[in-house]
Amino acid sequence: MSKEFPDLQATIKLILADGDMVVCLLEYRGTHADFEREVVWREAWFTRLSEGKIVEGWPVIDESSLFRQLDYQLVPPST
Repeated sequence: MSKEFPDLQATIKLILADGDMVVCLLEYRGTHADFEREVVWREAWFTRLSEGKIVEGWPVIDESSLFRQLDYQLVPPST
């Protein structure tokens, strides 16, 4: 990511915890090196902790928002 977005910044927008589960909402902002366009997208990290350490993690990334901002054309496969 640092090659594609040399000025990448991540901001924690929200952290919620319940027992051994934690979710963190992050917002990323950066200028794509090839497209020379600033984009913003979000990611949620769901994690399970055990003895103070992350033992499982599930990232959910808003890739469609990122792709739209870079003018990617998403084409479904033909049937």
